[in-house]
Parts: sequence; C-alpha cells; structure tokens
Amino acid sequence: MNWNLLLEWTSECGGGPWTRLRDACTWLGSQGGDERSAWAVAHRLACLGHLDVDWDGQCWTAPPPALTMLPRGGGFAIAAGGRTRAFRDMLEKATAGRNSLWLTEVPQRNAPDALYLQCEDEDEVARLASDLGIGFDSLAADRICRILPGAVAVTRPYPDGPPNRGFETRRFEASSLTWQPATGMDAPGLYRVDVYWREQTWWSPAHGKFGEVSRAEGVYLELHRCGRNVLRWEPDSRNGTLLLPTAAPLPVLHARAAFLCSGLASAVGAGLVRYLNVPYAVAARIGRSLDQDVEIVQQTRAPVTAVSVGRTARPQGRP
Repeated sequence: MNWNLLLEWTSECGGGPWTRLRDACTWLGSQGGDERSAWAVAHRLACLGHLDVDWDGQCWTAPPPALTMLPRGGGFAIAAGGRTRAFRDMLEKATAGRNSLWLTEVPQRNAPDALYLQCEDEDEVARLASDLGIGFDSLAADRICRILPGAVAVTRPYPDGPPNRGFETRRFEASSLTWQPATGMDAPGLYRVDVYWREQTWWSPAHGKFGEVSRAEGVYLELHRCGRNVLRWEPDSRNGTLLLPTAAPLPVLHARAAFLCSGLASAVGAGLVRYLNVPYAVAARIGRSLDQDVEIVQQTRAPVTAVSVGRTARPQGRP
C-alpha cells in the first residue's frame, strides 16, 4: 500500500462518498501487493488524524492540516491532518529559510510518513502555522483527552428492540478476547452480525436491551461489563508506552489522542499494540473514558520515542 499517495489523494479530494474511497484503497492495495480491507485502511488513517469517516452517512472528509507540539517531546511538533502537495511544498520552503526550525520526514511501514518539526521555541512553530494559514495546537493530545466521552455514552439504543435475526452471528468473549459463533442474542453481551453488505456490532447490557456501536467501542463496553482491564502503561525516562491487546483496539478518537503524543503510528507485535511517548495523564484519561483501570508495569525493553527517531534524522550542519 502506498500510504503517502493515498494520503495525498484524500487530501486533494477533500472528501466524498465511501464507495470512492473504498475503490481507491482497493486499487492501491492491488498495485502494492497489500490486500488489506478498505475499512482497515480508512480506520488506520482516521486513527492517525488524516481522515474523518462518517460510517452512518457513508462519506468521508480530509481534515485541514495543522501543527501540534508533542508532550514533553524535546521541542518536536508534528504535521497532522490533510497533506496536499501544495502544503508539503509550502512547509518545505518555509522551513528551509529558518535557522530555528528543522523539518524531518520519518518513513513508516504501515502508515504515511511522519512529518516532524524540531524547534528551539514553540512560538516559532506557532508563527510558522500562522504564516502558512493553518491551525496550531500547543498540545492536541491533551485537548482531545478533555472531550473523550464515557464508554456508556456511545451506545445508541433502538426503540424497535433487538436487530434482525437469521444472519451469521458471533459473540465476543471477554475472557479470551475472541469472537465465537453464536446461535442467538438472548444473553447480554457484544455481538457481530453480518447483514447484507456490511457488518453490524450490537451491545446488550441487559436482557432485551440493544444498542448499535462501533466494534472498538463495543469491546470496551463488554470488557467493563465483565470486569476485565486490559490497558497497561510502561514508564520510561521521558513519558511512557501505552500497551493494549491487538484484539481490543482503541476507538478512533482515543487512538488519535495516543497517536498525537508521538506522531508515530502504533507498533504491533507479540499480540500487543504499543503507543509511544504517552504521558500517564493521557493514558489514564483514555482509560477513564473506556471504564478501564490502567495498570502501571515495569519497563521490559529499551525505550523508543518519536523524539529519539527525529534526532537521529536531523540534517547535518544544523546547530
């Protein structure tokens, strides 16, 4: 998958129907030998703040570009949002003439390249954003954390009762974090139903009550109902790492808050998803929003942060 080309295309288009984005993802995936689903690609871009998807309305938009500082990031900011070719050109030209700003591009395997700005003063980044006519946020991760909803608030109860029966159904098992075949939806729990052209996820907090939710939201609702906590946080010398099972990915807004702490896409391995450079305050706020108690664990590996990645890539000859 050519993630940079896809991001440029969505940014240039600005928005459109889901079918158009789906076809573009499918074509790019076939060209690069990456056959992952269009839904997975769109969800990835949404978690990274490069895309906003309205699944109910079956449409999408590319948010405007913005610059935001990383928390305790050693003077690093990241370019978030849309990324047109004109914006890239403007950013490169603007930073080339400033002695106090350095633009660094960090390639990523399963996401668009990360664009970092290293600065000596945060005000320099704010002035650059003003010169370019784009937004600036001193700490977007913290701002998103302040508006995260409570998990129970995401349910949307339907007055007509449970969903239609007769379709292939799976039930989420909180103990094993797996989806198992189900013959019905009579018991409280989280269910996936394949209905015609799409998949529905229904959560039942009690007998006879149903609400349609996103899969990620539903997983955490069910984990809370079953009393299971899966979020962990490892401290390091700068901030820390937020860890969670691959079977329990964060909802989009929560994932975006974690991503904006490092500017790097989450790393996946050994059954875990890792978000780097996350302060404990952000991890705890994400946990509270999802009705999860975040466990603090001892560090088991050498720390890797967006800051260390950016510093190794600083252009030679700069002060």
